[in-house]
Amino acid sequence: MTRAQFVSQFWTLSVWSLQSLLHITPLLLLLIAACLSLVLAFWKQRPFHNPLWKRSHWFVLTQLLFFPVVISIGVLYPASSPSFYHASSTAAWASGLLGWLSLALAAFWVYRMKGIRWFAFSVVAMLQIILMGAFFVSGMAVSGDWL
Repeated sequence: MTRAQFVSQFWTLSVWSLQSLLHITPLLLLLIAACLSLVLAFWKQRPFHNPLWKRSHWFVLTQLLFFPVVISIGVLYPASSPSFYHASSTAAWASGLLGWLSLALAAFWVYRMKGIRWFAFSVVAMLQIILMGAFFVSGMAVSGDWL
């Protein structure tokens, strides 16, 4: 695969993952709920004016690093045909591991942001929903079962 093909496929899967958030009703409802919760938590808790806010709390955005990694797995290891046998492939296993790692990192950040946990949970929930779109599209690419 050439670099141009990789970039083209990466861009396509990225756009599809973000579009899946708008076209799959449960994901859209979860995204709307997370955004509303984030706005309310920001208004109620004022996290940036809170003395408990630390500069290291910005690292919560490292959750977004899972997005390009997961999409890259879908681009680099696509299934050649739809099959149930791809579920045990290394790419599927790596995607599953990244999914659990993203959840563990989300839990860590909610735990770490003491005093502003509602805000932390809202931010992490919104980021996880965005990542769900990436895992969804990448999983389809790896398994070969496109909806």
